[in-house]
Order: sequence, then structure tokens, then C-alpha cells
Amino acid sequence: MSGIDAQPETHPEDRFAREVAERLVPRLGGRVPQQTIEEEARQTYRSLSEGARIHDFIPILGERDVFLRFRNSSA
Repeated sequence: MSGIDAQPETHPEDRFAREVAERLVPRLGGRVPQQTIEEEARQTYRSLSEGARIHDFIPILGERDVFLRFRNSSA
């Protein structure tokens, strides 16, 4: 792709982190900053994918893990 609107290639964990944060920020009522969610999601993705032979369930398990970590967070 070329042009002004072309997006640079991202690593799978970056795409995962962005998508998780976009879904979780509203679910968490804005109590947790998007950047914090993204950082946690990246770490979670790396942890779950390290040594994994099957990657199909990493997104749903990772998102749930991140949500559970922050759901009772006050800030």
C-alpha cells in the first residue's frame, strides 16, 4: 500500500492491545486510561503466546484476563 492513509505494519500484540483497549475503556467506565490497558494487553498477549502451539484462543483469553485485572480498579 502507498499513500498518505497507509498504516504501518504493526506487531500482533500491538493490534491486540489497541483492539482490547477500544473495547475495555467503555466497559471499565473510563476508570483506567487507554494507554494502561494497552500496556497490560501487550504483556498479556506476549505471556499467553510464548510457547503456544495454538493461538486461536489468545485474543479472547487475553481480553478476559486484562478485564478481570482492572474491573475493580478505581483508577
